[in-house]
Amino acid sequence: MAKKANIADVSQVGRPSEEQQAESRREINAGTESLRYPDGVGKGVSDCGDAIEIQIAVERNIIKHVSYKVDGCAYTLVSAQAAVALIRGKSLQEAKKAAKPENIDNALGGLPEHNKHCTEIAAKAALEAIRHALVGVRDPWKKLYRKW
Repeated sequence: MAKKANIADVSQVGRPSEEQQAESRREINAGTESLRYPDGVGKGVSDCGDAIEIQIAVERNIIKHVSYKVDGCAYTLVSAQAAVALIRGKSLQEAKKAAKPENIDNALGGLPEHNKHCTEIAAKAALEAIRHALVGVRDPWKKLYRKW
């Protein structure tokens, strides 16, 4: 039986293995299914074509549910996972402070320099989702007109 690659361990090696790369090339909806009625949706796309979409559901100003999709390399995948881990369970204001590229990079133990852009697109997606949710908190009527 073949051993499944641990794609979360890419920060420990210089380059993801072939197995990790193959696993990360497919679109992944990790953790949960796409949220049916998200309070915030954010997308980040890099110049290389890697993309992350993060959806959040908020209850009483706390991020309760998070879903994400990744289309990209293993570094993009682990950056999305780290961004989600940093914002889940936090208030919108705390999450806004936590979702920064340097925090994501620190959570991963430091990505190689040429892959730092992965943390930037993860932060962009998370911050955009948080901003959308903040608009819904401030002006709840705007939720009726959203099209995701």
